[in-house]
Amino acid sequence: MKPAPAQAECGFTLLELSIVLMIIALVTGMSLSMSISVVATARLSATQQKMKIIEDALMAYRVANDRLPCPGDLTLPATNVNYGIEAGAATGSTIGVGTGVCTGGSMSPAANFTGTGTTNASSTAAEGALPALTLGLPADMMVDGWGNRFRYAVDIAYTANGYFTGNAVSGCTTAAITVNDSNGNARSTGAVYALISSGANGHGAYSKAGVIVNTGSVNANEQTNCHCNSSATATTYSPTYVQMLQTLDSTNALDSFDDFVSYKERWQLQTPWDKVSNCFTRYLYAADGGGNRVEVFNMSGSYLSQIGGCSSGDCASSVANGAFSNANGQVDGIAIDSSGNIWVLDTTNNRVEEFNSSGTWLQTIPSSGCTNGTAPACPNSTANGKFTQPTYITIDSSGNIYVSDQYNNRVEKLNSSGSFLLGIGAGYQGVGGSVGATGTASGKFNAPEGIKVDGSGNIWVVDNQNNRVQKFNSSGTYVSQLGCASGTCSTSCANGKFSGNTEGLAIDASNNIWVGDNGCGRVEEFNSSGSYLSQFSVNYPNDLYFDSSGNLWVASQGNFTVLEYNTSGSLLQTIGSQGTTNGQFSNPGVNNVAVGR
Repeated sequence: MKPAPAQAECGFTLLELSIVLMIIALVTGMSLSMSISVVATARLSATQQKMKIIEDALMAYRVANDRLPCPGDLTLPATNVNYGIEAGAATGSTIGVGTGVCTGGSMSPAANFTGTGTTNASSTAAEGALPALTLGLPADMMVDGWGNRFRYAVDIAYTANGYFTGNAVSGCTTAAITVNDSNGNARSTGAVYALISSGANGHGAYSKAGVIVNTGSVNANEQTNCHCNSSATATTYSPTYVQMLQTLDSTNALDSFDDFVSYKERWQLQTPWDKVSNCFTRYLYAADGGGNRVEVFNMSGSYLSQIGGCSSGDCASSVANGAFSNANGQVDGIAIDSSGNIWVLDTTNNRVEEFNSSGTWLQTIPSSGCTNGTAPACPNSTANGKFTQPTYITIDSSGNIYVSDQYNNRVEKLNSSGSFLLGIGAGYQGVGGSVGATGTASGKFNAPEGIKVDGSGNIWVVDNQNNRVQKFNSSGTYVSQLGCASGTCSTSCANGKFSGNTEGLAIDASNNIWVGDNGCGRVEEFNSSGSYLSQFSVNYPNDLYFDSSGNLWVASQGNFTVLEYNTSGSLLQTIGSQGTTNGQFSNPGVNNVAVGR
């Protein structure tokens, strides 16, 4: 169950590198402020990478043990034999592990906090130290990039032996932990676990030595996360946490929020061996290109609701947050993240908007430089982290978003807060930098469109006007292409080639690549090596999306419908028609589709 050494040590390498850079900076005369910035960025990056590794380890533990671990003791020194192990695992503990009880009795070590669940009244939550050693991780994974211990909270019911395969649940949010945004709106009312870093100021955290950190923070959200007051004195525990964008107030550092919170609900920990339940309700999301809205359907095709600033029929074109503009019929890409949040590309407004699963607006990216008063809401820009007519979006397993920035001939990788991470294309693969000219050479684009990330982290991009699909590794380095061997591919409807009007892209569970070739009216299938496998006919297949059952959903823009196919190309159902009422799609038709909870 231990991760590969290179993966486990990734965060530490960044910290060591940051120290080296600081020393070099001082020696070579670089300003001290720049050096501090490098260190701060490295600590933040290390924390985020560690949290990703920890969540992967929790999932691996859940699969191997059919339960989640209990927390550990936050106060134990690193020299203690029970440091980093779950509650109840010590020799002589009267309550053993796997009992679904994480506190009480003579349990050793003990979780430090416990409370009644706010959603599932029969559940209680326990919170304490991350049991890194129980998870098979090195002891240094106990602490974040600032040297303070991660907190780990869990619904105690899920720590019982055989819980997942033995217990069918009645809903996706049947668990004890609540996670809110800064306004008190619930992002989850039933998370199974939560992982918390107290950020740079560390208020309310426990240090590596097991001593509570007191920085005098008066921020109410930080106090919620630490279950403490401004003096870091513990208050009554409630399994409620705040996950929000960081707000660093330079005029009042004590009122700044810099915590990191991640969580998972029951449905996100599902495996094929779990007891069947009705927890995993899925929905179809379809972008109505001319209707300024995203429509929501159940999986049988019945219209349920919509997102876009109105409740019925076509919405008005708008630059307001939570609405869309269709000046060119361009409400485009949709992606669903692991928390069930919906990300929509508002193409004409040059922005990405995030909504929760209820359709409530959460944030806009980019978060700065947008007028939100005149069209477009966000002006055309070549700066990193900004866009000019973006068309497609996808999300990787770490929650990072990838946007095809069409008119800038690049793909941008951003974190979920909108910070620029990586630029691909225009001659600067893997290193970022300003936008470059269009190109036909391998690794460059002429109007990038559909984009997906496969199970190995490779990034596949439809290079529309070059009649090809390009593959890049996770660092943004060009690997290969579909359509021809190199350079621009000729326009063709021959098997394995493209028409010059190719947009949608999807990847199935076997890493086969499916491409919507609009000009040739078909969907083509390739294996991961680029060999052509099969095809079937569709009128203008603008976007493709595989659901968890392996079925392929196609936005047939030409037919104003969403079509569901099995992988043999057999049509299973047709949803929608041309029109402006609920469940219909306005000219130019349905642009994009996604399936999520």
